[in-house]
Amino acid sequence: MLILARIILCLTAFALFVSVSVNANSKNGITWIKSYELGLQQAKKTQRPVFLYFQAKWCSWCHIYEKDVLSNARVIRFINQYYVPVLMNYDNRPDLLRLVGGFGLPYTVLISADGEVLHRLPGILTVTDTLSVLHESIKQFFPENLESEEPAFYVENLSLKAFEEYQTEFLDYLDNIYDSETGVLSGHLSSGAGLKRPSPRSWLYLMQNDLWQKKAKKAVKLTYSRLYDDIESGFFYFIDPNRQDQHLETSKLLEANAWLSYWMAYAGKQYANKTFLNYTSASIKFLQK
Repeated sequence: MLILARIILCLTAFALFVSVSVNANSKNGITWIKSYELGLQQAKKTQRPVFLYFQAKWCSWCHIYEKDVLSNARVIRFINQYYVPVLMNYDNRPDLLRLVGGFGLPYTVLISADGEVLHRLPGILTVTDTLSVLHESIKQFFPENLESEEPAFYVENLSLKAFEEYQTEFLDYLDNIYDSETGVLSGHLSSGAGLKRPSPRSWLYLMQNDLWQKKAKKAVKLTYSRLYDDIESGFFYFIDPNRQDQHLETSKLLEANAWLSYWMAYAGKQYANKTFLNYTSASIKFLQK
């Protein structure tokens, strides 16, 4: 009887171990599997694609991605309903990251049950963009039952006067954060926080409206020289002008690279600068990897 009890205890412990190893803690509300191989098995069984997310404890951007995107209720619901979520610690499987085309963290890749890469998501996307990619990638698997996307926001009754007032306030805001020493938008906000990230959309607005022409031309040259990666292509995230060591943040975010590439392309065309156009082409190839 004692032997039988021990056998039952061992079997219970083993079952618990398997359960924990297959279905990881519901981190961020997502029911993760911590094994890629087991995730593929589950994908084949359910005919759902794999949502494979690489992270590491030391990756600060991973923590931001998990807090701002993967903790969003709509993202959680969509992933749990239509995908097989697999959480992968990069330090345990760097070979797998390279196998699926990864080159930095955080890194997410959507994979079919047959092991085909459907979509790569390097860096951090907004909640809206993440849902858009998830929705698009899943259409072929659930064409009829897929829930419709909700609009991100609505704009109602914006009068011309309101728009002009907003435009004036926006230009005043840019003037306040423009740093004449560095030639870019990197001053301090009214809250006291220092602006360190590049602002390609603001500069595009200024250039497209023939505003700040000399400043805009200087800004695009400085941004390229400070953030472009001459070795692997693409743009680093930012240089922090508010630190004495001028810290360079070497992570490469998909959305930031897309906007910086567009800005460089626009500047290359407007200023007839072949260098900007050449580096834009290289950055686009980087984004396509």
